[in-house]
Amino acid sequence: MTLGEIIHALDKPSLAVVCQAALFYFEKFENTKSATVGEIKDALKKASRRSEAKANLSHALGNASPYVQIAGLDGRSHRWSLTASGRKNIAGLLPAIQPSEPVHEAGSLRDLVESLDADQAAYVEEAIKCLEADALHAAIVFLWAGAVREIQERVVTSSNKKIDASVKKRDPKAPTVRKVDHLCYVKESTLLLIAEDLSIFDRNERDMLGGCLKVRNKCGHPGKYKPGPKKVASFIEDVASIVFDS
Repeated sequence: MTLGEIIHALDKPSLAVVCQAALFYFEKFENTKSATVGEIKDALKKASRRSEAKANLSHALGNASPYVQIAGLDGRSHRWSLTASGRKNIAGLLPAIQPSEPVHEAGSLRDLVESLDADQAAYVEEAIKCLEADALHAAIVFLWAGAVREIQERVVTSSNKKIDASVKKRDPKAPTVRKVDHLCYVKESTLLLIAEDLSIFDRNERDMLGGCLKVRNKCGHPGKYKPGPKKVASFIEDVASIVFDS
């Protein structure tokens, strides 16, 4: 859910409530517990709420006690956050908005993006957009694609002799691997076995990723399977911890 959608759901909100909505958005959807006035302004501009972005947000926040508090300093700027009563207040104004687990996970994926190369980051960013739009099938497919690219990169950077031996063992018809594109001809299930051969993953990790691949295949092909929020959150946790955090 976007900040624009949250504000739109409010009934003629005051500027102070708009600020609370922005802090709520940062906390629940961006995994960011506090924000500066400048960050709130930028978020409002992106949400096409330019009139509020041009208003005196510092004054509105200063008058929003007990719902907001100063959480620290960022240079000379205050960082603002919701208080416990502020969270309760904004939740009461937005009774229909209950962020699902996958949306919470979007924040953790954003942290990953900064450490990834351009190819991997592009896939993960697509997954984030899908999570925010509640497109859970697509989120799983895109995140898995980014994970596969990461695994391919790690395989290629291993010893060439070990790669050749493993690839020929697992897929005799596969080409000699000298670059990432050569691994595009190798099945993803086989790629996981090769990664285990090269000690990139142990057997338990490979088994877990094998389960993730099955979920991805169910989501990537026509069928009646619909992953629930908990399944998507579990998928994200496994892929992120095993592939990207290794």
